[in-house]
Amino acid sequence: MKTFDTTVNGLRAIAILLVMAFHYGLVPFSGGFVGVDVFFVISGYVITLSVLERLRTKSFSILGYLKSRFFRIFPALLFVSFFTVIASAFILFPSDAYRSAWHALSSISFVSNFVFWKEIGYFDVDNEFKPFLHTWSLSVEWQFYLLWPIAIFILMLLKRFSIPLLVLGIIVSVIASTLLSKYSNFVFYMMPLRGWEFALGALIAFVPSDNGIRKGWPILSVLGVLGVFAASLIYDENTTFPSYTAALPCVSAFLILFFNRRYIEPFFSLTIFQYLGNISYSLYLYHWPVWVLYKNAVYRDLGLSDFGLILVIVFLLSHLSYKYIEQPYRARKPESAKRLSFVLVCVVLLCCGVSYYIIKTDGKTGRYDKSEIALIDYFKNKNEAYQEKYGVFYPLTPDEKWSADKHLNIPCLYDDYVLKSGDDPKIVDRVFYNNSLHEDKHGSYLVIGDSNGKNVYEALLLAFPDKGFSLLMNSGCAAVEAQNCFPHLKEQLQLLFSKADINGVILSSRYSYQSIEGVDTIVQYLREINMPFLITGATPMLRRTIDMVMLHKGVGLGEKFILPLTGTYYHPDIFEKDLVLEKVSQNYEGYFWDKKAVLCPDNQCVLMDEEEGSPLYLDTQHLSDVGIEKLVENMRNSNAFKRFFGSQN
Repeated sequence: MKTFDTTVNGLRAIAILLVMAFHYGLVPFSGGFVGVDVFFVISGYVITLSVLERLRTKSFSILGYLKSRFFRIFPALLFVSFFTVIASAFILFPSDAYRSAWHALSSISFVSNFVFWKEIGYFDVDNEFKPFLHTWSLSVEWQFYLLWPIAIFILMLLKRFSIPLLVLGIIVSVIASTLLSKYSNFVFYMMPLRGWEFALGALIAFVPSDNGIRKGWPILSVLGVLGVFAASLIYDENTTFPSYTAALPCVSAFLILFFNRRYIEPFFSLTIFQYLGNISYSLYLYHWPVWVLYKNAVYRDLGLSDFGLILVIVFLLSHLSYKYIEQPYRARKPESAKRLSFVLVCVVLLCCGVSYYIIKTDGKTGRYDKSEIALIDYFKNKNEAYQEKYGVFYPLTPDEKWSADKHLNIPCLYDDYVLKSGDDPKIVDRVFYNNSLHEDKHGSYLVIGDSNGKNVYEALLLAFPDKGFSLLMNSGCAAVEAQNCFPHLKEQLQLLFSKADINGVILSSRYSYQSIEGVDTIVQYLREINMPFLITGATPMLRRTIDMVMLHKGVGLGEKFILPLTGTYYHPDIFEKDLVLEKVSQNYEGYFWDKKAVLCPDNQCVLMDEEEGSPLYLDTQHLSDVGIEKLVENMRNSNAFKRFFGSQN
């Protein structure tokens, strides 16, 4: 029985092209990330087919199996990790180079999926500074390799029930990933919750290729191809994924591999697809770090010539990797085995040594002079001082009980812990209620948003000291009941409004590079209960941290620093988001305050206060004390705020 065929190779080609299209921002393929799921189905099929064949011929060896899998994926991964961590030290900003060194170590240890799970989401804005991000899937795959032979052995013992048990396992894994979908990072990166995708491929291997069902229905394999492409076109970064939504690309891949392939075989067996399938693993390894490092090196909008150059580099490196690393290590001829192993050990030591040096030097690696290091340290100290001054929330620790003496009037951090904490399931109601009592003030107002909303909250306290404000915050979220964002918000607001006398609500988040789908639902509710509301506009969000921008521009502290509000320096979706938010506020008779106009008048963003000699930003989006004061000055004279506060009179 064959363990490899042209359809598998052609499907690998399709999968890697979709992943590259997604990572390179080709708009039609907003769901190209499903290519990884297709790879998982392929792996489950190919590995299971190989193991079953060896078990049937009594030639299976667990040691031989692990060696085969190890030399299939580790050498090429090691070399790309080594080259990437070196390039990161010269190209990336110190904090990003430092992080990449840790990521390199986690990648070659096959635990990077755990590391990225503990960081931020796969689709987050910071990912364009993470050249190792894509290695999470290789860690998941290796973890599958370690456990799957045990599962196959058990299934072979229960041969009569092997297929029903496999189907049951798939169903359980899908249900688990769906039920846990609000923990999107965990579901995305954890092998057990991706296990059903591998198992779906394995299911094909348990059904003999000469089975009557498999030999028929060639139209279903065509539908499978269409299904994979449909998922890549329909899905995007806002799709709840993997969850049940992964069924479309995975079941489609299953259809391609399971049923008669005579309609698709001529297409998949084309020379170009077979070549791309051959180098697909190396393409996957190199396409992302080259993209990340190139973008960070040139620091400008990329044109067609840049895309062309990136593709040339990626395909050249992938071809060389396939020919001189993948093939020799997979073949491991007796006369070259010792030499190859020696090279591998040397590169492991070099990669670990370089990574350790980068970590030890905090990513600075001696490439910055004293003034540049002083600038970096200035922002590091500023951020630490800001956190010490403003970074106090309820809950302060996971096991601390709320008390009026300690926690009254401090911002409420809206998360699952708050919703479930304490013996009283409605503790969140009591916390919000007590933090919304401002009997000595002229009105009580609730701010709902993320850490950018906290900047607005801090400005409101200074701009209107006669009024009372409370903050309800969920990091990284607009005020929407969406995936991981403000669960049960409407229900909690109903409880709060029934007990506390709230005069108005201010919705304030980053919005730029953030989903705002569903914001009109909360606004509609506020309108229905005649609750006055104001929406603040999107934050002009830098593509890189301000200290990195200053280093690139050669700007020192206290120097005049103005940047145009363009896609070169800022995330360009701010204009689109502001149009949507302003329209929503108008449709539901609310108020809109344009934050962009304050920080970037006439689309010219002032990043350094010339009088103070201090920057307005702390990173890519959060404001310093000077930046907050800039908001304060505008708020006091803003017609939007005057009308908003006046609407309750």
